[in-house]
Amino acid sequence: MLILHLKIYLSKVCYLFICLFISLTFSIKPTLSYVLQIIYVYLKYSCLSYISKYSVWCMNLRSTHQIYTPKQAIFLNRLLETDRKSLYPLNGVLQSPTSPKTFSFEDDIWGNVIKEWDDWCKRKVGQIKVLIRRGVPAHLRPAVWQLLCDAQNVAVRQKYSDLLKSSSPSETLILRDLTRILPQHQLFHNKAATCQKPLFNVLKAYSILDREIGYCQGSLFIVGLLLTQMAEEEAFYIFVRLMKDFRMRDLYRSNMVELGCCIHQFDAMIKDQLPELHSHFQTQGFHTSVFSSSWFLNILLSSLPIRAAIRIFDIFMCEGLEIVFRVGLALLHMKQTELIKLDVEGMMNCLQNLESWASDPDGIIEAAYQIKYNPSRMKQLRQEYAYIKTKKLEEQEELNGLSSENKHLKQRLALLEKVSVLQCLYVNVNDFFFLRYVHALTPTCADLPEVLRKTGATAEERTGENSAKHSQVTKRFKRDAGKHLADGRGQNEVKSSMQT
Repeated sequence: MLILHLKIYLSKVCYLFICLFISLTFSIKPTLSYVLQIIYVYLKYSCLSYISKYSVWCMNLRSTHQIYTPKQAIFLNRLLETDRKSLYPLNGVLQSPTSPKTFSFEDDIWGNVIKEWDDWCKRKVGQIKVLIRRGVPAHLRPAVWQLLCDAQNVAVRQKYSDLLKSSSPSETLILRDLTRILPQHQLFHNKAATCQKPLFNVLKAYSILDREIGYCQGSLFIVGLLLTQMAEEEAFYIFVRLMKDFRMRDLYRSNMVELGCCIHQFDAMIKDQLPELHSHFQTQGFHTSVFSSSWFLNILLSSLPIRAAIRIFDIFMCEGLEIVFRVGLALLHMKQTELIKLDVEGMMNCLQNLESWASDPDGIIEAAYQIKYNPSRMKQLRQEYAYIKTKKLEEQEELNGLSSENKHLKQRLALLEKVSVLQCLYVNVNDFFFLRYVHALTPTCADLPEVLRKTGATAEERTGENSAKHSQVTKRFKRDAGKHLADGRGQNEVKSSMQT
């Protein structure tokens, strides 16, 4: 470093002499004031450069040897000690159950952020985003996540133990997923037995707290990741915050409106920025929802390698679902050439096995922030999806109304056909047996009185023409129907007797 500064100094001195040499060569008589002016400018900028470097060095020195008050130290240590309660340190940074006693320069910056969190959130939000995108130190991650979610002020604190005492209708479903998914996923490698009980407790407690949502399979991966960093009670409070303030609750609703909106927005982004790939999807009949729904439901935790997934989850805790759109589109952009050559089955296999080509977290995040993300465009797409959804609901309601009306008309037509047959056979509509039979055929028909009135009027007109024939038919019907009614038989028996 000393040699470098010496070289810079010598180059500046040489520059000064070159200026004087040029002036003498071209017969420019340098006055004393001219020479002094050159020396003044040189010294001015050289001194300013060294002064600024010195001030930066002093600032870094103060930051490196920052002294915390006892209260600040206690607060920082309390947050750092939450890592000791986690199931295991993800990156293997901690070699002992206690927090590290020595910090690197980056750790100390994060310590300052944690200590003055409120001030940073008010004045330096952009700097917090930059720090998180660069990566949160593993042993500070539990503290940062709690601060990002404001988990200390969650409304359901002190209720976790009470919730565990109750029973949940989702217990069987949770246990089934724990048995089926847990041992196979990389997040829980060799830790399935250790993770199962805390996972079950957190998922059960939330299903009791929020009975409308209950349990969703995507939440298993999120809670599992939280439990790798902290104790189950702290993980529960953070999960409650994620569900309430990060749109996760809307994503897990049974009507899936929010999930459908995200998929619609993501599909439009593919169409705008990767038109060739989108055209290939359309040609193959491969809908975006086939692979992207799980990306949104579990924040890519079930798809990416854990090193990349946890970095993306850090950013999600700070910036929300925007990072899922960015990373998803970046992954498709990286694999666009390969995907265009594949059929539906090949594309599905490729997008389900991201571990082989998405192992560089820094590369993925860098590519993600090269993707164009326009909040105004996303808002427009949300409104567009709401309009499409409303239109479909109106069409569905209209279709249901037409279907109900068609069913009613079919029933009425069948009734009129039966009454028409009776009208041709019997004349005396006031006959007790005839009325009882017609009533048995149409117990719920609102138009029965009107039908009978018209039937009776028609029958009276025909009475004078075939009185003898009708009299015989009526007597036979009375005899057969009366016999069956006296025996206590049902409507079918009466109908069978009539037909005979």
